[in-house]
Amino acid sequence: MKDSYLRGLVLQEFYAKRRGGQIGIGIDGGHCLEVPGVDEQEILRISGQLAQYFLIEWQGQDDPFGKPMLGIGKITAFGVDVIEGERLAPLPIHIDQSHNVQHVHIEGQHGGVQVAGAHSYQHQSIEQDIGKLISAIDAANVSEAAKQETKGLLKQLLQSSAVRAILGPIVGDLLKHL
Repeated sequence: MKDSYLRGLVLQEFYAKRRGGQIGIGIDGGHCLEVPGVDEQEILRISGQLAQYFLIEWQGQDDPFGKPMLGIGKITAFGVDVIEGERLAPLPIHIDQSHNVQHVHIEGQHGGVQVAGAHSYQHQSIEQDIGKLISAIDAANVSEAAKQETKGLLKQLLQSSAVRAILGPIVGDLLKHL
């Protein structure tokens, strides 16, 4: 399983148990974090990654060879905001928001398209990619008129009914950047 998926699973578990205080991993008894199908070593390793980006507070202990043995931690306010879709994650994290999936029907030969919820990883990724595109247009070695023409074309694309049907509410946020 990719680390981005593991990070999402572990962070979601910290989120689900956030009201219980510190959560132990590799510690007998107490409030422990378990992720179905993921072994303890992977959870410890991923917890260290999440702590590097301030998504969780973490105190881990390694063996003499640098292998994680145990740890204790809790989700930070920043981590809560990432899970709830209020802030973008500082590293790739796949957060399953399948309970927020909506079905959008676009007329034509391709039939229906399924798109994730408004604050899903998929929408965050699209928003980041379009932001990078806008930055690249601004930095391009072309005339100001060419930059404005390109941004105008991008704006037309974002305002199309098909794109609005697929992306929904994030279109308004994207248009603010143009």
